[in-house]
Amino acid sequence: MKTNILIYGPPGVGKQKFCSLLRDNWIKNGEKVIFISRKDYPMKVEELNEKLRDASGSARIIVHSLSNLIMQNSLEEILNFLKFLNEKFEFEVYTLQEGIHSPNIVKHIMCITTKVIEIKYHDEETIEKKLRILSLERNYVSEWINLSLISKSNLESLIFEEYKHRL
Repeated sequence: MKTNILIYGPPGVGKQKFCSLLRDNWIKNGEKVIFISRKDYPMKVEELNEKLRDASGSARIIVHSLSNLIMQNSLEEILNFLKFLNEKFEFEVYTLQEGIHSPNIVKHIMCITTKVIEIKYHDEETIEKKLRILSLERNYVSEWINLSLISKSNLESLIFEEYKHRL
């Protein structure tokens, strides 16, 4: 089953840490992982497409962050890049920074993903962070969960649990 997940939240909330937990868990379980960091990739998606063209389709892809790519490429180029990833790979994770893109861009990206993981600051003073999962394929929104309760051991079950609550 093809899965693509968008991790969405404000700067500094823990999107990269969440991606690192996923990466570490997958590597530990013997999965191939391609982690594309904003520091590692070229700014034009055509160059990134070329680099990924020969990669194994069984690898799991993590792109942190789409926000940097969006600032350097058109929406059409970004959507074509995401389409390429979805056609080539079985599992992709993207991050997107909240508050810097137009609602139209955010809506387009959310519409082509199977799940959205929202991360937010619950309490600015204590810097408590929470997340919830929106499953677009199952029409489901989870309760807000304290991010500090998530570990490598329960991460997969959190993302892939059978959902009982419906919108």
